Amino acid sequence: ATFWQFKLARLEAEPFPSFPSYFIHHIRRYSFAIISVTVVLIVRWLLEPTLEGSMPFSFFLAAVLFTARTQGIWETLLALILGFLLGTWFFAEPLSLGFSDLHDWWAATLYFIVGLGIVWLLKSEQTAWLRTISSDLSALKQTRELHQARVSHGQPQPSRELLASIVENSQ
Repeated sequence: ATFWQFKLARLEAEPFPSFPSYFIHHIRRYSFAIISVTVVLIVRWLLEPTLEGSMPFSFFLAAVLFTARTQGIWETLLALILGFLLGTWFFAEPLSLGFSDLHDWWAATLYFIVGLGIVWLLKSEQTAWLRTISSDLSALKQTRELHQARVSHGQPQPSRELLASIVENSQ
C-alpha cells in the first residue's frame, strides 16, 4: 500500500471533521510553534547582556527541534521562519530585518541549513513510520485471510501458531 492509499483509507474510515474542530486542532498545533519560539526569544533576550549580539539564531534551533519532535512539518517550518525573523529583528546587527555584518549572513545561512535538515529528518521519519504501518497492516491482512481460509476448510489454527505467523510477517 502506498502513502496515498493509506491516506485514502484513513479518510474513508473517519468522517470529515466539522470546521470548528478542524480549525481549533490546527490553531493548537501552530500556536505550539509560536509559543516555543516566543519562549526561546525570552530566554535569548535574557541572555543578551552576556552574549552581546553573538549567536543571533542558534537558540531558535531549540524551538525548531522541539516543534519538530512534537508537531508536524508545517509547524516546524513556521518555527524556523519565525526564529529567523525574530533573530534578525532583535539580535542581528543592525537591529532590523537587514544584515550589515558578514557574520550574520553566515549565521543565517547555517541556521537555515540546520533547520531545513531538521525538517528533512522529520519528513524521513514520518515516511518510515507510514511504511512500517503499511507493512504491518498488510501482514495483518494476510494473516487474517490465512486464518479465514483455514477456518473455512475446517482447520482451526491454534493461537500460538497464529501469533508466530504475525511475528514472522512483521519482521
